Amino acid sequence: MVREMGGAVHDVVLASRVLGGCDACHGPGETHARTMLPEDIVSFAALGAEEVARACARCHAAEIREFHRWETSELREAGKACTDCHRVHELASESPKGREPRRFASREALAGAASPVGGETCVACHPRQGRRLADSWHEILAVGGSDERGCEACHGAGSIHAGTSGLLGTIVRPDSADRGSIEGCRECHAEVDPERFHWEDPPLLGTGLVCATCHRVHREREAGPAAGLWTESASPSDYAGDAACRVCHAAAFEGLTDTNHRPREWNAADPRHDGCEGCHGPGAAHARSGGRAPFEGGRAPRNTACLACHAEAEHLQRWGESEHGRADVGCLDCHPPAQGAFPGAAPRPEERCQLCHADVLAEFRFPNRHRWHEGAVRCVDCHDPHGEIRTRVGQPLTRQTCGRCHAEKDGPFVFLHEADRVEGCLACHEPHGSPNRRMLLFRDARTLCLSCHRGIPAFHDQTPGSVWRRCIDCHQEIHGSNFNPLFFR
Repeated sequence: MVREMGGAVHDVVLASRVLGGCDACHGPGETHARTMLPEDIVSFAALGAEEVARACARCHAAEIREFHRWETSELREAGKACTDCHRVHELASESPKGREPRRFASREALAGAASPVGGETCVACHPRQGRRLADSWHEILAVGGSDERGCEACHGAGSIHAGTSGLLGTIVRPDSADRGSIEGCRECHAEVDPERFHWEDPPLLGTGLVCATCHRVHREREAGPAAGLWTESASPSDYAGDAACRVCHAAAFEGLTDTNHRPREWNAADPRHDGCEGCHGPGAAHARSGGRAPFEGGRAPRNTACLACHAEAEHLQRWGESEHGRADVGCLDCHPPAQGAFPGAAPRPEERCQLCHADVLAEFRFPNRHRWHEGAVRCVDCHDPHGEIRTRVGQPLTRQTCGRCHAEKDGPFVFLHEADRVEGCLACHEPHGSPNRRMLLFRDARTLCLSCHRGIPAFHDQTPGSVWRRCIDCHQEIHGSNFNPLFFR
């Protein structure tokens, strides 16, 4: 039974000391070698389909779970075992793929190479599709129906497909992008003009879609002319699910691949807060109508849809009273739904801020300024966009805010400059940039000091040239002092 090394499908098992050769599948062979009795070794021919699947899953769990979707597979329902299609001891050239390298793109190409096998052969492996077909609008194609062509009327002659254990490409799928699949549907539905019946500008089928993109041939009957459209999902009746959206809006999904709103596993128990319909609203009616029906019950635009998921976020608790909130700024004005995932691909928030705050952008071009253009400081370092902005117009920026970067000016001090109790740092400084040294409000420090301290002592001679005009020559600790209430050094 064991083939020569180098060409067998499982030759890696024989070559591996870790896997243990034949024992990896058939179990310990010491007793069998002495007695030569079949019952002393594991024989796959004597195992049931479930036992074979568990044995193969020791090495091929991913293929069984993901490719064959074994838990819900029709093959499992039909009682098919892995060994019904796969031969463990065969050479690679003898596998179904090795024996049949051809692929058939149309029924015409398949008709010249294969012969019909009948619907009974098809449902032996596809019992679920057979039952659905019998309950669908295409029941005449089911086993026992009036159209003797059965499944092969759409899928083409099936002898090669059946002989190669269901190898993909040896049967025709009407949901492929081949234009011939449309003509195949029109053999029975000649009255339907695929261009005019759908949208004219642009034509739906002009995008590369085909009839089966929307219409499920095996879909059970439903009332109304839209029966058979793609609405199958595990959602409540008003929801279609992301899979239905992806059929027509594949480009939109591609744009969301690496974003904060990238597609996730759909939660059928809570569709209102998941997937496309979490923002756009229930889409089953929209999907059933081929996109003609507008969304009904969708959330209001701007902030309502966003807050449905983000309302509990701590930074949004002050949104209603914030300056942006009062100005009716919407979430989408700053946050595009396809924003890159945080933190790697996300754009700098400043790129959004400057769109509305061009006047502030200009202030960062003064000779004395915060280094915003160089990226050393960001708008959100000082401003909470979801809360009170705290500019000079409203409540001032506090010393604590500025102290995050200017800790040496933050204190705490025994003697605090009283300006901090009124306007804070902004009493003297322009926060973004200024033509004056140290970003002061006035050109020289004396004028700035006199704007608050008009009652200076009489001996402070203010005539031009007087030394008393240079305030900070003496009051050097102007931000606060631990030694002198007059801020002397």
